[in-house]
Amino acid sequence: MIEATEKEIRIYFRTGIADMIFNDLKLPIAAGTPDPDHLILLVDSDDNVLEKSGIWSNLKAMKAGNVYRMTSRQNYNEAFFAIGKQSVLEQISGDILKHTKK
Repeated sequence: MIEATEKEIRIYFRTGIADMIFNDLKLPIAAGTPDPDHLILLVDSDDNVLEKSGIWSNLKAMKAGNVYRMTSRQNYNEAFFAIGKQSVLEQISGDILKHTKK
């Protein structure tokens, strides 16, 4: 999971929403900071600051079309209440399943 803003880029895998998604959906966590096959992007607009980087277009997840979007509202507000958590998990699992069936 990556959160991209104009000020910073954060990688999550053992805290907050990332911990919930990995544990609840039983997704494997790759060791270190590899080039992932799938990526959850926390971003609030269609303007992805990462696209300005040459690295973005070379990521395996980007090339395969396996980038799933979440908003800050989902991350910081909705995911920590029962109905919001269920909604986030359904969205992400649905997005992943839709892309893996291609």
